[in-house]
Amino acid sequence: MLLSVKLSNCFAYDDEIEFSMRADMRHKRFASNVILGNGSNAVKSALIIGPNNAGKTNFVRCINGIKGILLNQGFGLEKNMFIKEEISRVCVEFTENNAEYSFEIRMNLSKSEYLYERLTEITYDRYKNRKEKNIYIRDTLAQQYDCDDEELKNLIKVVAKNNLLIYLLDTTKFGTLDKAKKVLTSFASKIDIVDMNNIPIKKTIDMMKLSNDAKKKIVDFVLSADLSMEDFRYLSDDEVRINLDVVQGDKDLKPQ
Repeated sequence: MLLSVKLSNCFAYDDEIEFSMRADMRHKRFASNVILGNGSNAVKSALIIGPNNAGKTNFVRCINGIKGILLNQGFGLEKNMFIKEEISRVCVEFTENNAEYSFEIRMNLSKSEYLYERLTEITYDRYKNRKEKNIYIRDTLAQQYDCDDEELKNLIKVVAKNNLLIYLLDTTKFGTLDKAKKVLTSFASKIDIVDMNNIPIKKTIDMMKLSNDAKKKIVDFVLSADLSMEDFRYLSDDEVRINLDVVQGDKDLKPQ
């Protein structure tokens, strides 16, 4: 589950921007939109609202680019062409298997190089104080390298910069790196970008009429995004028989 994204020098963004899904529990109006976690609470859904040409589409492109990078599908990001700064930065915080992580990368997109990687596991004590433990660090800018495996630490210093560390070495030989790869790829594989502009409601209804498999996929998608729905299905006119006079005074019987 995505908790936050920080970006700088990506597409239209020059200075750092942050998008957060963390829930501020001081506000109780939309309690049903909150997932309670061990240390962090997150909202189930969020909206980005702004005028045309404000960067909304570019943000979605950034999310898609991050997914591609984590799944070894190449550099899906581009630097801001209007500034001289060469280094682009991305930091995502997310949960995976009931644990919380932070992954930061800094890239020279013009040269297709990864200059900095840091994967951190985040925990919270009984007082909700945040604690960070580095799983590994590869910082070619400051020449700093760290992990709990001495052999891996020495290898990190000499591997190429054209990909993430999890794709440059055989992770099965290093427990730390194997865990990192599973965490990052599992998170990335759950990211779906859906362009609703190209999916008319009639096509969705037709799919639900034709196939149980298609119906299940649509229902699962709707339920994962919705706040309180329990089911979602298509009913023909013959199946819908409601006497509005009967249900007028009974809110439990009135169709929603």
